[in-house]
Amino acid sequence: MPTVVSVFGVEPIRIGGTETFARELSSQLSAHGWQSVLCFLTEPPEDVGRFLNLPNVSLEVLENSIDLSWKSTRGLAAILRRYKPEILHLHFTGFLGTYPWVGRAFSTQRVFFTDQTSRPAGYIPHRAAFWKRALVRAINLPLTKVTCVSDYGYRCMTSLGVLPDDRFEMIYNGVDLTRVKTDSGPAAEFRRRYSIPAERAIVTQVSWIIPEKGIDDFLEIRY
Repeated sequence: MPTVVSVFGVEPIRIGGTETFARELSSQLSAHGWQSVLCFLTEPPEDVGRFLNLPNVSLEVLENSIDLSWKSTRGLAAILRRYKPEILHLHFTGFLGTYPWVGRAFSTQRVFFTDQTSRPAGYIPHRAAFWKRALVRAINLPLTKVTCVSDYGYRCMTSLGVLPDDRFEMIYNGVDLTRVKTDSGPAAEFRRRYSIPAERAIVTQVSWIIPEKGIDDFLEIRY
């Protein structure tokens, strides 16, 4: 069975966005006859483990994967040696590091990285210095594709010039609406508590509150 090893540099402490993505990814891989190996910083608690437990899923712990230490590199090598995956997919592990080369060393055919980086307020996309571009291209030579999750992130990454533009793609983060409760009672109570008219639309945003998120622009919209 062909295999994808996904390395998530997060702790699976709850059924949140990353855990939901990992389950949906595994479900779709199963439909195509692939095995999904999910690597987290720690063992998931019982409820999260049940949520992720699909027939094609194997759970692994890769401690300190965000530190890019010798220990984490050796741990990834052991996982790749055990599963011999066709694809290695990196999430929240940092853009620069040894993992793509470890994947190549163990004959992984393709290596992907999903960029979830948050830039500081006032950051201006710019082209990196020549020596930085050359160094990053050498470090990330084995990378097949870099996936950006927003237009802004895509512009920031491609502006640097550290990889050819055709090595970047943009795929928005998704939301699993099947888990949204359809009971109208809590919604009505929320509107009553905050005196929101029934005909008024409600928009919820969970993010870092910086100008680059466009919150001020949205609030200034007049209908």
